[in-house]
Amino acid sequence: MDWITALYLAAGVVEMLGEGMSLNWVVHIVKPLLMPILILYVFVRVGRPMPRLGWLLIGALICGMGGDTLLMFKGQLFFILGLGSFLIGHLFYITIYVKESKGHTVGMGYALVAGVSYILGFMGMLWPDLAEGLRIPVSIYAVVLCSMGLMAYKRYTHVKDVSFWMVMFGALLFIASDSMIAVSQFITKFPGYRFCIMSTYLVAQYLLVRGLVAGGLGKVESS
Repeated sequence: MDWITALYLAAGVVEMLGEGMSLNWVVHIVKPLLMPILILYVFVRVGRPMPRLGWLLIGALICGMGGDTLLMFKGQLFFILGLGSFLIGHLFYITIYVKESKGHTVGMGYALVAGVSYILGFMGMLWPDLAEGLRIPVSIYAVVLCSMGLMAYKRYTHVKDVSFWMVMFGALLFIASDSMIAVSQFITKFPGYRFCIMSTYLVAQYLLVRGLVAGGLGKVESS
């Protein structure tokens, strides 16, 4: 395990302990530092000059940091702003996936059916509990989130196997984490929801970064 991964793991454990023990001051200090650690990982692993896809990945992580910070505060405005920050981050990820997966991907039709089914089913479950002012923003976010997962699958056979599976599992965990946020925010706060949300999110972002770097992110496209 390299020192940056160890640092990320340690910060993640401290953050989740803060969540579990309701130590908001710990969460407010550590949570905004998590994505910068992964940004450092990208700079160290990809090297210089930073390729265009590397900058897109850094952009996604900056948006993740913004979303992490905004969602620490209560209120509909902060929720929408945090949602918007993560949405832009997903668009960065989608752009990277598309650039890495030009051409036909086997099974893409099945993946599309699964994605559309998930959106319809999950939004159908949330809809009655969503405030009218949140229905459109949350619906747009759900579409973009699932599109991120679909484009992660589109990398299948276009990149190294280890890169594909890391990114694919990372995307699925991201979808799971955001889905749990929606459930806890609008339906019910289930036992251990804070730990479940953050643990899946932290692993998701780590796998996305590791997978993209392992796939030769620094050599795919030069700046």
